[in-house]
Order: sequence, then structure tokens, then C-alpha cells
Amino acid sequence: MWSRIIKVFRRKASSEKEEQRSISNEDLLEEVEAIKKILRKQNLMIEVFKKETFERLERHEIVKIQPFLDLAENFFHLSSFFTERENVPEREEEAIEIVWQKLETLLSSAGIKIIRCSGAAFDPALYQAVEGIPKKCDDLVVTKILQPGFIYQGKVITHAKVSIGERENSERVNEE
Repeated sequence: MWSRIIKVFRRKASSEKEEQRSISNEDLLEEVEAIKKILRKQNLMIEVFKKETFERLERHEIVKIQPFLDLAENFFHLSSFFTERENVPEREEEAIEIVWQKLETLLSSAGIKIIRCSGAAFDPALYQAVEGIPKKCDDLVVTKILQPGFIYQGKVITHAKVSIGERENSERVNEE
């Protein structure tokens, strides 16, 4: 008889332990979910911090290369002044082109590429149309660079300000 009584108490104790385990398991699951939420928030905060840090570094880099950009832009305007005149001596044109080659070499060593070529197809990723904007035309071409643009380490940091026009029929035939 005593053995039966002991078995009953053992069953009661084991059922109470199972209830405590199930309650503690539910509590643990709630805590795990709360920790997951906190970790997600922290991960988002880390991503935002990382993005802001990279943007600050990029701005700092652009400040460091600003003298190169200013030099290239000033030389662009100077060379435009000399080459847009009538009857420009061939020696002057050659001298300007030599300086451009050296300047582009200097810029490329700093990871900078200048956007200064007219006659190219208009690409809104590189150019900002300022003059000669036609109402409807799919085949646009850059007719004149008004202010050069710059690409730094593969990213456009300044769009070239340009005058655009329609590609002439003879140019279309040559491309096809």
C-alpha cells in the first residue's frame, strides 16, 4: 500500500515539474523572440552607421581632391577660350592637347576622370542638359560642353553641364 501512495506523490511531483518546464519553455521562447527583435534593431542601426560612415569618408575624399577638380575645370575654360577663337594656330591647339593629356594622366592617378567630350550620345547619368533641350527626341547628342563633369572612383560626382541637339541623319546612317 505504501508503494502505491509513494507512486501517487511521485506522479504529482513529476506533473508539477512538467508544468514548470512548459512554463519555463514558454518564457524562454518569449525571451528568445525579444532578443531577436533587439538584434534586428541593432543590425539596422549598424547598417545605418556604416552607411553614414562611408558617406562621411566619401565627402572627406572629395574635399581632398577638390583642388584637382578646380584645376581641371579652370583649364577646361581656358582651353575653350583659346580653341573657340577663329584662326587658332595649329601649334596652340597641339600645346593645349599636350597639357590636356598630362592633366588627364594626373587626374587618373588620383582616380578622377573628366567628362569633357562633345559629340557623344546624351547620357543623363553623365550629363545635365542646360541648353537646347528639344521637346521630343530619342536620339540626342551632346553639341557643346558648358562645364565639365567628373567621375571619381567609378561614381559621377559632378554631371557635365551640356548643350544638346538632335543627331543629324548622316550621323545616324554611319552608326547603323
